Amino acid sequence: MAGKAGRSGRRPQVQQDNIRDLLDKYFTPDARQKVLAKVIEMANAKNLEAIKLLWSYCYGKAPETIHLQGGIAIRMIDESSDSE
Repeated sequence: MAGKAGRSGRRPQVQQDNIRDLLDKYFTPDARQKVLAKVIEMANAKNLEAIKLLWSYCYGKAPETIHLQGGIAIRMIDESSDSE
């Protein structure tokens, strides 16, 4: 559970494995192929969310750019100069 001290907020590996096993059992390769075909069909129909999904799985998610603003003061230390 997220927010508890000493825990990362991630599900334990055993729980993740159990979920994966259930998906493998009930979400068959044939069903997966049908879902993928539908997503491709949606992307071909210019559905932006389907395009983003396919793009991120095929080519990786684009890096996010974070622009910082505000009154943050950063003290720079020049270690190359001799201050003694």
